[in-house]
Amino acid sequence: MGSVSIRDSINYVIKTADQDALIYADITKVVQGTYSNPTTVIFNATWVVAPATLPGTNIDSFTFFVNGQNIEQSAIVSFSEVGATSVLVIDPNVLQFSFDPSDVVLAVGKFN
Repeated sequence: MGSVSIRDSINYVIKTADQDALIYADITKVVQGTYSNPTTVIFNATWVVAPATLPGTNIDSFTFFVNGQNIEQSAIVSFSEVGATSVLVIDPNVLQFSFDPSDVVLAVGKFN
């Protein structure tokens, strides 16, 4: 049986970690939300888990739009995974309007 040096083992771990980070960085999916109420939209998708070498997937991994207009993070109360969905809740006072059933709300980010 052949031997493996510590250097080879370390290089393999680094190469694998870098490869996982590159794959994660390349993941960007657009998901359209479904109106729930004037402050809430539900996305039928869960989040990709970040590799251990990177910060965990969180709200900073996503960008949101309503009818083509960017939703600033200051207007977002929360964005969380709930079962097999992701739920966006906004503050209509900060956003200066509420969601309407006819709105097209998109999230772009690290979705499965």
